[in-house]
Amino acid sequence: MSNHYKKYSKIKDDGRVKIPLSQHEEVRRFYEGIRSQRATARHFNVSRKLIQLIINPDKYKNQLKERRDRKVHLKYYDKDVHKLAMRKYRAKKKELGIDRN
Repeated sequence: MSNHYKKYSKIKDDGRVKIPLSQHEEVRRFYEGIRSQRATARHFNVSRKLIQLIINPDKYKNQLKERRDRKVHLKYYDKDVHKLAMRKYRAKKKELGIDRN
């Protein structure tokens, strides 16, 4: 199945990314200096959980595997909420000029 939507051209346009991959090493260095997840999270203006997953990438992979095994994505699926979310997502892509081919 082909993907008929273009990918975001810039990470800054993608609202789902709070800290780009290029900045993960900076987060790790900052954390090594102060050894506090909360202070690091405040400094980068993100959640402590995100800092925890950046610092421990294995923990992130294990968490994804556990979620997949528990099928959490099926537990909370609501067709109407998904429909509204997709409308919002498509509108943002259209606004950015990243629409269908």
